[in-house]
Amino acid sequence: MEPKINENGKRAMFIKGSKASSVVSLALQELAAIKNPMVVKYNNKRKNVLPTPFESETSLEFYSNKSDCSLFVYGSHSKKRPHNLVFGRMFNHHLLDMVELEISQMNSLENFKNQKNAIGSKPCFIITGPEFDNDETFKMIGNLFVDFFRGEVVKGINLMGLDHVIGLASNGKNAFYFRHYGVKLKKSGSKVPNVELEEIGPSFEFKIRRTKFADSDARKRTYPPKKGKKKNISNNELKDRVAKIHLGKQNIDDITKTVKKPKALRNKRKREDIEDNNVNKGGDNEEVDNEGGENTAHVKKKRKLSEPVDI
Repeated sequence: MEPKINENGKRAMFIKGSKASSVVSLALQELAAIKNPMVVKYNNKRKNVLPTPFESETSLEFYSNKSDCSLFVYGSHSKKRPHNLVFGRMFNHHLLDMVELEISQMNSLENFKNQKNAIGSKPCFIITGPEFDNDETFKMIGNLFVDFFRGEVVKGINLMGLDHVIGLASNGKNAFYFRHYGVKLKKSGSKVPNVELEEIGPSFEFKIRRTKFADSDARKRTYPPKKGKKKNISNNELKDRVAKIHLGKQNIDDITKTVKKPKALRNKRKREDIEDNNVNKGGDNEEVDNEGGENTAHVKKKRKLSEPVDI
């Protein structure tokens, strides 16, 4: 499968492990609310049916192909790794990147009484902190979160449709904050409104545990093909598309032979041929007559020479 120039909206699997704490269950539920409606939920009730992504990738790839999802979140809880979330993405239903995060702190939607974002609306993103600019792990995490929550790719968007913002901020301790804000547009006395942000939840503090990212060769295969610049194509003053076509030398004689002429032109050609033939026949008769005249004169001369001559 080749990468697409224009990708479809990416669906996400929200998988609850066989052992999950109430914090993990609530986090999966509220993150799915932000991602709605492009969500598929799995509840791993039976023990060891679906192992964690770092233990085995085959089960995740199977469910990714089954549900046609290229993103996933796996939630689990254990004594060694409490309140654990694994974010990841696929390419061609094969694992590409994933990162394991610990939920250090969480503030639920229930603690925010503000108006929530509309289902299916596209968010804005604010990513701050020097780690997101300099550290490769943080760069990949930022890229993964943008890819996870951005929704469908569109050419244009209405300003009124931007009703929420997702913010990521590093705290310099191998951790970062996840914040979710609502957008309020207020009058400013001009066409451009004043924009205010208010937190609508949920909010998290994540600590980075394990990571697994694709190598450079595998990542290059996921890049969409570049749109080549088309030569000799431009727009005129009326915005019409104009193209130049370069052709090789053409033999016009061969083209005229193969093209069937209309009946009027064929009749004209016949008349011209007939006239040319008549002209040629008339010239031949004159030459014959002249030759005949010369022969006649020659005979007459002979006859005169044969007559008796008086001395």
